[in-house]
Amino acid sequence: MVDQRRDHDDQVASASTSAVGCDRLLQALVAIPEKTSIQLSLTLNVSGLIVSGQLISRQTYFKRLAHMIQDSDASDIVKDSLDEFIGQVGHEIEGDEIHSNGVALPTFIHLKNAQMYPSNGRGMPSNTDALWRGRISEVSGFSFGAISHSNYPERIGDHLVVG
Repeated sequence: MVDQRRDHDDQVASASTSAVGCDRLLQALVAIPEKTSIQLSLTLNVSGLIVSGQLISRQTYFKRLAHMIQDSDASDIVKDSLDEFIGQVGHEIEGDEIHSNGVALPTFIHLKNAQMYPSNGRGMPSNTDALWRGRISEVSGFSFGAISHSNYPERIGDHLVVG
C-alpha cells in the first residue's frame, strides 16, 4: 500500500514538471503575459531568496531594461553600447523556451517592481522599477500575490513585529 502511494506521488510530481525539471503550472502562469494583457503578481522562493513582483513578458522586460539604460547617468557611448548589446541579446533569446507536446513553455521568468527578501527576512533595497529575470527551473516554490512593505513584517532586533 505504501509503495502504491509512493508510485502515485511520483507520477503526480512527474506530470507537473516538464522535461527540464520546471513546474508546468509556473511555466503556464509565466506564459500569460506573453500572450495576454493579464497582470499577475507572484512571490517566488529561489535558493532561499524570496522574490516578489509582477509578471511581465520577455519583450517588456528587455524594453524596460533598454529604457532604464537610456535613463541612466552613463555616458552616451556606454548607453549606446549597452543598448545595442541588450537589443542583440533580446533577439538572440527569442527562443528561450522548450516545447512540450507542441506547446512552447518559457524557461525564464521576468518580473517588474521586484522586491527581494533574503532568508533573514529583511528586504533588500531596490527602487519600485526593479527588474528581475531568473530560470524557472531554479524556483522551488511560489504563491500568488506580491509582498509589499506594508504587509511584510518588520524585524526589530531578534523580535518579529507584525502589523
